[in-house]
Amino acid sequence: MLVENRRHQRSTSRPAVVRLDEQEVISMCFLRGKSKPSLAVLYSDTQQQVFLKTYTVNTREMTLERGPWRDVVPVEGGAKKLIPIPGPFGGVLVIGQQSVAYIDSKRRIDQRMDCGRIECWGHVDRERYLLGDIEGKLLMVMLRHDGKEVKGIQIESNLGITTRASTLTYLDNAHVFVGSCSGDSQLIKLTSTPTDNGYIQEIDRFCNLGPILDFCMVDLDRQGQGMMVTCSGAGKDGSLRAIRNGIGINPDATIDMEGMQGIWSLKSELRSPYHQYLVISFAVQTFVLSATEMKKMDVEADDEKGDKPTTQLTQVEVSGFDHQNVTLFASNLLDEYLVQITPYEARIISCLDLRLKSKWTPSSKSSRIHKAFASGPYVLLATNRNQIVLLQMDTNAKQLRETNHTVLPTEVSCLTLASFDDNKPSTNSSMEVEIEKKTSEKPLMMAAVGLWDDEGIVVLQIPSLKVMRKEKLETDSIARSVAFCKLDSTLRLFCGMGDGRLFTFEVRNDAQNGVLFLSSPQKVALGTEPIALTCFENKSGWHLMACCDRPTVVYCANNSPRLLYNNVNLKHVRHMVTFRTKAAPDALVFATRETLILGTPDTMQKLHISTIPMGEQPRRIAHLPEKKCFLVCCEAVKEGDLNHLRLADGQTFDFVDKIALEENELAVSVTSTTFKGDPNPYFCVGTAFVLPHEDEPSRGRILIIRVNADTQTLHIVGKAETKGTVYCLEGFNGRLLAGVNSVVQLYEWIPLAKGKGESKDRKHGVSSMSIEGWNLTKMCSHRGHIVALCIATHGEFFVVGDLMKSVVLLMYKEDTKTLVELARDWTNNWMTAVTMIDDQVYLGTEDKFHLFALKRNQESIDDEERRVLETVGKYHLGEFVNRFQKGSLVMQTPEMKQAGGGIHTYLYGTVNGAIGVVASLSKRQYQFFKKLEIAIEKVVRGIGGMSHKQFRSYLELGNGAPGYKESKNFVDGDLVEKFLSLHPSDMQRVAQTMQLPVDRILMQVELGARIH
Repeated sequence: MLVENRRHQRSTSRPAVVRLDEQEVISMCFLRGKSKPSLAVLYSDTQQQVFLKTYTVNTREMTLERGPWRDVVPVEGGAKKLIPIPGPFGGVLVIGQQSVAYIDSKRRIDQRMDCGRIECWGHVDRERYLLGDIEGKLLMVMLRHDGKEVKGIQIESNLGITTRASTLTYLDNAHVFVGSCSGDSQLIKLTSTPTDNGYIQEIDRFCNLGPILDFCMVDLDRQGQGMMVTCSGAGKDGSLRAIRNGIGINPDATIDMEGMQGIWSLKSELRSPYHQYLVISFAVQTFVLSATEMKKMDVEADDEKGDKPTTQLTQVEVSGFDHQNVTLFASNLLDEYLVQITPYEARIISCLDLRLKSKWTPSSKSSRIHKAFASGPYVLLATNRNQIVLLQMDTNAKQLRETNHTVLPTEVSCLTLASFDDNKPSTNSSMEVEIEKKTSEKPLMMAAVGLWDDEGIVVLQIPSLKVMRKEKLETDSIARSVAFCKLDSTLRLFCGMGDGRLFTFEVRNDAQNGVLFLSSPQKVALGTEPIALTCFENKSGWHLMACCDRPTVVYCANNSPRLLYNNVNLKHVRHMVTFRTKAAPDALVFATRETLILGTPDTMQKLHISTIPMGEQPRRIAHLPEKKCFLVCCEAVKEGDLNHLRLADGQTFDFVDKIALEENELAVSVTSTTFKGDPNPYFCVGTAFVLPHEDEPSRGRILIIRVNADTQTLHIVGKAETKGTVYCLEGFNGRLLAGVNSVVQLYEWIPLAKGKGESKDRKHGVSSMSIEGWNLTKMCSHRGHIVALCIATHGEFFVVGDLMKSVVLLMYKEDTKTLVELARDWTNNWMTAVTMIDDQVYLGTEDKFHLFALKRNQESIDDEERRVLETVGKYHLGEFVNRFQKGSLVMQTPEMKQAGGGIHTYLYGTVNGAIGVVASLSKRQYQFFKKLEIAIEKVVRGIGGMSHKQFRSYLELGNGAPGYKESKNFVDGDLVEKFLSLHPSDMQRVAQTMQLPVDRILMQVELGARIH
């Protein structure tokens, strides 16, 4: 109990320990409207009967005295919660399983209710209270009164269904926040008229991955970037979540088109916020699509008309366009004109009547235009004679005039312009920027030109075409696309290469000396195909789209100079443009090898999460890459229903088949594996028979399941009875490891002489049966565990995580056909998850939310020391981890592999829904990041003044003196990455402590941040 002292100017609180006679307290609350602090206590006695009792708090003596209600009040045996009622009533509501009771010093009013167990409540006003039950049902309790006394209770039990609520908060104007720990949280509105869901209208939904019971990592594209599929939620809110690193594009329309060479979006006038035309270029012709705004009935619309705007694209003939040639570039030019550039000419078209106003052709008939770009009044061309030509629009003559030209040493591979126009970027997918010059009122305008061979890129001044900067790129590839883009108030030059790499430079201008600098170079591999760059803008600012086989959005977030790279959920994108319409103001158009896609991007978030609702509890999941499918072990929500194994398609996540388990049978573990001598891949499922009269299941099964890819069906081809719960299964060198209660067993898949067979292990009393000529037979076992909760394998070794006895290292000896214990951790860790980094180092988590690393002491000459797993690292994680999986949500670039020697990452999922990454570091990397962590801790204050070092300390209960000890051999990546968002002055303070330059620290932290 905290007692607040208000006598001093600064109020203080002091704790006081007060003893209660009641030993099993269920709930308590302070009574409202009392002259002295009064406490209501709900408790149960030794006979499991529940009572309500009150106390008065003596704040001077710090004791509990007899309360304002003299009698002890018996209440419903299932009562779990107390709700204090404000004055003038001043009583409490006792919430039970079957009834609600209002109790005060004078009266008691009971009212029955029909619902499940109440999980939470929320206060609306002094007479209305919301209740949420375990099934997601929302109820309202209303007190009928005369203004002085409560006369009755009315319960509205049909408000509707929400996610299973953990908290209910009434906001205002009938809006309620439903916070859930077992599903997505919701913002709902209580309506006066019925809806499809009672009297509830969902306004918004907030994603929650917790609790993550299990997950698997899959690489559907087989390009080294994983997707996490989790078993999330609880009860009816259970679902699968497909989690990708990147940005989702929601396609609104697709058109099949092959051979697209480029796409550009045009406006009817430059000042218009919406686009009108989409130009599509092919090898020998050009198409133009025109957007027409339409309206269609939308039954879900809130307005009376129910009209929803849509956009229809229709092919049109633009009289001023050359439709019989390939288009190299097209855009708006100034406010009244369009420009189309073909290999033979540059055409000026009027925005008003779409007629040709003028055209410019090269002076030499043999000259051909290869590359082109336009911005502001300028058009920049590259011809086949290594010539750069600058044209400028003459608005009086309505034609292009040649302003300047120059010859470069090699042929041009790409080019772009950067200019300034009313401080606003242009809409032709170029970024218009200004670098102020102190010696001139005119803004600096420039062009970037990429060259063939190994000449790199050249920056030219506009309009003089004077070379301002040459930058040789350290690569064997050729620049294929260049773009200026202003991200986080910093002008950057991006250069996309033919091998899928992206170079980035910060553009700095020394106006006094007339020198341009390209500083802070960065290089990152985005894909393997040539990159095409396009700038675009949305609600969160400017971004750069790098189109290639793995299209990526580059942007800055949260006012940070750090560049973020997010993949898009499309493949092999060659071109992209913005195409804003009234129906889709943020729409983008993508051109792939065969398809034109019009879609709207999701928010620029780090993770893209797709939800697959199940309506039941998914407990375990496994992926079979050969068959491109998932097996999900589900627990039924309704009592008495059978549990199922469900087969999901690996691409669409549609459930295509299922197997019903036996009565009282629950799937506890699942894995996918192949067996020695059998090329077919299988799912292996471990179960338990949960009987009401048994404290621990005494019977289980191992099921071998084959998937028919043609019919997408499941077939049980092998079974084995076990004496207990099969807590874990893991493939092991063509065999199957199983943790059955306190025993680890090794099974073998053996062919039979006949099609059917059944055998029984006389020693262990375990029977096995085969249906299709193979038999699952137990080879050997290892005892000495409390509960073999989890197993992880690596090569010839495997570790077992025990419920109470930490980790043991085992191996299978082929000559003796036995499982042999090599070493164990003698600390009494209550394990929750374990994995193996390699043959020598193992990672585990336990129930005190600690993460620890163990190492095999193989170098010791002492036999006893070699049998002990040494704790080489420990760290307070603060999360209950259910599963480890090796993998990554991002694809490691060659630069990351070269710098980190191939960083191994391990993902974990927690009960709270958190996803974390543990990465192995070299000694040099660890020393750098640990030193940085200590330096940042001196600058960044913890929330509430808490010490970061103390929070990450772990509780040691070994043979020595118990207590908290500082974490060792782990680095807090979240704290290290805070360096990227520090103020420059704080960055400098950290750098001074590190005795390193800020740029070097930034480079290392950014490189480390890309692993997740």
